[in-house]
Amino acid sequence: AKTEEFDNADAETLVFAFSVKHEQKMDCGGGYAKLLPPGIDVTQFNGDTDYSIMFGPDICGYSTKKVQAIFNYNGENLLRNNDVKCPD
Repeated sequence: AKTEEFDNADAETLVFAFSVKHEQKMDCGGGYAKLLPPGIDVTQFNGDTDYSIMFGPDICGYSTKKVQAIFNYNGENLLRNNDVKCPD
């Protein structure tokens, strides 16, 4: 959902959080949230839209069950180096 633009340049902390509860067992899927940079036309939003931060659960079979956290800096996606496990 779109919110008012804000400037947190003087703030020490930005908290960006959400909660996901999948009502059914899932073989493969996710539930990502994206923090978009200023100037993005949200009416044209799609999977390729630029973002500053993307995070959420990534579940695929029994081998992948983690929280993705991807930061975009200067056009480059920076993945976390260690996994954060999703709860069962």
